[in-house]
Amino acid sequence: MTSDARDDADHDGSIDIDAEVYFRIQTSMDAVEVRQRLNVVSDDARFTVDEGVTFEFPGPIEVDQSIRQDFISKVGLMVLHPFMRESLRSLSAKLGVEPVLLPIRRGFDLEPMDPSEASLKLPNGNSED
Repeated sequence: MTSDARDDADHDGSIDIDAEVYFRIQTSMDAVEVRQRLNVVSDDARFTVDEGVTFEFPGPIEVDQSIRQDFISKVGLMVLHPFMRESLRSLSAKLGVEPVLLPIRRGFDLEPMDPSEASLKLPNGNSED
């Protein structure tokens, strides 16, 4: 996790979030990693939070594109989100700036994934819903 304090005169209470999600199958084919990187800019600071989770399987697996995308949105991001949320809140509190708290999520919509790429982006917006 990293952060940079901002010293802007404009304080309109907005938060800009840019999120990327990475999916990687380990060479052994018996583990999958889902990693999320959030870049968050608030009135008081700029934050980058990067967390990942590894899921291990009893043997080698094969994952096609549709299963990969479903796994990321329904399992990987749902497991990661509470940790991302707490990391961001904790980091902003430690810096003594207005706490940044991501909303509780019930699901994630992902942009279509190119089968040749290991990363995808959450749709852009000024906040995570």
